[in-house]
Amino acid sequence: SSDESIVKVMDGEIEPVGLGSAVVTVSLNSNPAVFTEIAVIVAFNPGTLSRSDWEIVDWNSCICEEPQYVSLNRTPEKMLDGNGTTFWGSKWDVSKPFPYYFIFDMKRAYKIYRISITKPTNTAWRGNIKSGYFEISDDRVTWTKLSDWSVESNAPREHAFAQDGSSARYIRFVISEAFEYKNQAIGPASGAQCDIAEFNVLGEE
Repeated sequence: SSDESIVKVMDGEIEPVGLGSAVVTVSLNSNPAVFTEIAVIVAFNPGTLSRSDWEIVDWNSCICEEPQYVSLNRTPEKMLDGNGTTFWGSKWDVSKPFPYYFIFDMKRAYKIYRISITKPTNTAWRGNIKSGYFEISDDRVTWTKLSDWSVESNAPREHAFAQDGSSARYIRFVISEAFEYKNQAIGPASGAQCDIAEFNVLGEE
């Protein structure tokens, strides 16, 4: 093994030791000049965190702010209900300017390895979110940028973004750009009609 802190070889068996990559060299006992090299990647496969006690403690745009659409029930909390056919919608007729944001309280600190966003699965509407960033905090006072995010196409129903395993209790999900704006000539300042069905985090305590 090129790195025994990642992979060890014992009696012909490969044993993962740590996260990362290493090269294992395999050769013939009878002729060590005959060999091959195998790249080995040891990765962590985190599970999806339970959201049963999560809350969205702050947000700044919702279609529920417009009285004529309250009955649609497209509130931010729909991003936590496990149902791809129910979803949050941004303020619709009189859009607010970007950015849009949500603060998720996970109730305890977790190491964050991946964040996934699902757009509505039961309509032709595809969410209309293009780029933004994630921030994390343990106290909702001091925030640190976790990563930027962006998608190249509005077509996919789900997008996943790898993270570095940073630990935090709160995540602020910020949407900075859309594919289509209320007024294309004005751009983000004119706001946009956006939808999101689910927000998930893969991680561990």
